[in-house]
Amino acid sequence: MPIAITLTVDEDGAGAVREMWTRLAEAGLESTARNFAYRPHVTLAVLNEDEAGGRVEDFAREAARQIGARTAALRLTLASLAVFPGQPAVLFAAPKPTRALLDLQAALCERAEAEGLGALQNPHTRAEAFVPHVTLCEAVEDIGAAFDALSGTEWPVRLRLSSLDVVRFHPATVLESVPLTG
Repeated sequence: MPIAITLTVDEDGAGAVREMWTRLAEAGLESTARNFAYRPHVTLAVLNEDEAGGRVEDFAREAARQIGARTAALRLTLASLAVFPGQPAVLFAAPKPTRALLDLQAALCERAEAEGLGALQNPHTRAEAFVPHVTLCEAVEDIGAAFDALSGTEWPVRLRLSSLDVVRFHPATVLESVPLTG
């Protein structure tokens, strides 16, 4: 199973994302329901633990502790809807990337490389391919219907990222949560 390191949205901002999830679910986009099992978040890294056993979990926990202890809470502004293409597509809320977010993610990738775990990282979460996002729906067959369901959303959506979590997916199991400073 994969292990992810995520930045979670605080409860004040999570409501806005959950409202979008609810509207998508009410529109019949079934894959949205799985999102409710875990808080809204931005995934920084996904590593395949099957190939390295407990080493990945140990790395993720230690990285979260060390990086989280020196990282202030981040502000993030969701600016629009976007789609990762494919069959089915993935719908997400796209933030305005910040230097702090990109630097944090790059530091995590560098740390994984230094520990010999870079090859276990999902290609989409490597620094050179990282696209910050908040997933809204993982399996969208009809993009038009998904956009219609969210047509009344007021943009931008301002969020605060308040903790660094280590999560095993699916189902989502939080292994460790490190509050960010400030």
